[in-house]
Amino acid sequence: MVESVIQMHGRTDIDTLLRRYWTASEVPGAAGAPATGSVNVKRLYGHPADFRVVVRAMAGTVPSSAQAIGAADVGSMPLATASALTLGLPAVYVRDQPASGVSYGDTRTPDGDALIGERLEPGTIVHVVDDMITSGETAARALAIYRGAGLVVDEMTSVLGGGAVVGLTALAASLSLTILHVLVRR
Repeated sequence: MVESVIQMHGRTDIDTLLRRYWTASEVPGAAGAPATGSVNVKRLYGHPADFRVVVRAMAGTVPSSAQAIGAADVGSMPLATASALTLGLPAVYVRDQPASGVSYGDTRTPDGDALIGERLEPGTIVHVVDDMITSGETAARALAIYRGAGLVVDEMTSVLGGGAVVGLTALAASLSLTILHVLVRR
């Protein structure tokens, strides 16, 4: 079912690379129950050669119609910045906490002043990137903020996807979603 609405990259180089960042400790899963590990994408940011491979893979998913790159949250800012640099596009970011007294152009977003980075004209096509999508809540919030600012978001790429199929399916119903590596918990 998920495969029918979500494009999965299935790149063995990405799959192999991400195994290096597997943490085998017990961590809470999407439903709060203990899971037996996860990929720590944030560690990837400290390894330039590996980070470059992932950024190039992500950049390869961005359509030529994209006019800017957006980050889904603060944790995905390095991915958005590197992807924007690779593609020569401006970047815009969603803050974790809206700032008071600072505006993104003349536009008030649904969550207050939650965007930073390049001030884009309404109607600009933004390709959003994320490090990991589990429930889809963070990505959905980012989409609401970008769209609330008048930006067009029809496509998104995430390094990892896992967790609730329902959340991923709901997210994929609102845009084209590409996931480089899908985590399957057993």
